[in-house]
Amino acid sequence: MFFTNLNNAEQTLLSYFTVLPDILIPYYQINQLGFGVLPSKQGIINLFKDTKSDDNLQTTLNALVAKNYLLFNQNYYQLNTGILTKVSFKNKVPFKKVEHIINQYLKIIELTDLSVNLQEKFSWLPIGEKIITYFEICNKSLLILTHSVARLFRESGDINKSISYYEKALNAALPILGENNEMISVIQSNLSIVYRSSGKYQQAIILLEKVIDTETIRHGRECMQVSTALSNLANVYRDLSDFDKALALLSEAYKIDAKIFKQNDPMLAITISNLANVYVDLGNLQMAKNLFEQTLQIVVSNYGQMHQTVSRTQSNLANILHDLNDLDTAQELLEKAIKTDIKLFGENHPNVITKMSNLGNVLKDKKMYPEAANLLEHALNHGIKTLGKNHPKVATRLSNLAIVYLNMDKKAEALQLLLTALNSDIENFGENHNRVATRHNNLAHLYIDLNEPDKAKIYFEKAYLYWLHNLGAHHSSTVSAKIALDALYEKK
Repeated sequence: MFFTNLNNAEQTLLSYFTVLPDILIPYYQINQLGFGVLPSKQGIINLFKDTKSDDNLQTTLNALVAKNYLLFNQNYYQLNTGILTKVSFKNKVPFKKVEHIINQYLKIIELTDLSVNLQEKFSWLPIGEKIITYFEICNKSLLILTHSVARLFRESGDINKSISYYEKALNAALPILGENNEMISVIQSNLSIVYRSSGKYQQAIILLEKVIDTETIRHGRECMQVSTALSNLANVYRDLSDFDKALALLSEAYKIDAKIFKQNDPMLAITISNLANVYVDLGNLQMAKNLFEQTLQIVVSNYGQMHQTVSRTQSNLANILHDLNDLDTAQELLEKAIKTDIKLFGENHPNVITKMSNLGNVLKDKKMYPEAANLLEHALNHGIKTLGKNHPKVATRLSNLAIVYLNMDKKAEALQLLLTALNSDIENFGENHNRVATRHNNLAHLYIDLNEPDKAKIYFEKAYLYWLHNLGAHHSSTVSAKIALDALYEKK
């Protein structure tokens, strides 16, 4: 129904409040981040000020308070949200009236201050969804907002919503920007990343090939945009276990970057690092080690020891050394990286927690199970607090901790953690995904330890069938699962 006891001025002003009622309240987060969206009564008046005088606007505000449509609390006005389920409005609020509030909101969700708790940033997502739903994507500002909301959903681990908003942004981009705007390629690239995360590999390949073709026409083959897209495409083929294709793509990206950048340029180091990861996939750990050492030398020469890029590269090299069973050096590098990140970001920053988790895995293989459990429990609890319990990183940490518990003979606890990780990955990625197959495989091994071969067989079969269909009969994961299955059937 429509309001019957409000004049036109009152209904128009009240309708403005219903557009972004959550933003119109000065959230404590806004004050923490240093943004005063509407910190005062005067701010409210300035927001809605048009041809009317301040006195008339104040009269309208007072009338809405008197009729219980607005609440006034010391120095700000707040919509009485109880009315939203009972009424509708004749006129839609003009975008220009609230554009500066939306731009301020965009600054908040784009904030890169590393001290900001990620969970607090994620709490702003419903407001972004509300803005997009109300106005739809009708101009560049709302397109940028939609793209940012998609990115933040990706960071939060909600891949399905991230895909939805990237797709909305891409569909709206062409009529708003025109076919030659580079932002379209940016959206396509980012959408390909979440397609890859969700196991939609062919969709990711199609988008990235479009980006490569478009940017080749726009800038020529030897440009940074093409190099980046080639690297992203290589990552898709890595997931598909087509490592030779991935290596070819990254080799081309490296040749492009080598012409664009100097040999000690940190941008070139990124491509070298990506190449190292492919050599890990190919089982050439020594080559991977050499490339990560080259990367580390470049970034140290550019940034010195006390830099996040250096600590990240130290962590990557430590992971290779871990695989090479050089556990002492891996531990030493991770401890250096953690020390650096603590000085840069503080003890509770996600970078620190990730490296602590990696260190926990090294200590696990050194059979230092209590120490490993302490680090992995800390990483898990931090992940649940900052990312939410259903984030993919949390599922990985659950699985890592489960392996430690298994070695500590805490089999019941390990089983519960692995089942939780499995359910989380199914919710995020669906049944048909490599992460889910890995969880099935881990559960199968645990059920063997629990002397429950029938359950182990069920989970081995699920893992085997996924890998057979997606990776082929000769992939190491497929072969390993087949051997385990055959052994179970032989015992029976």
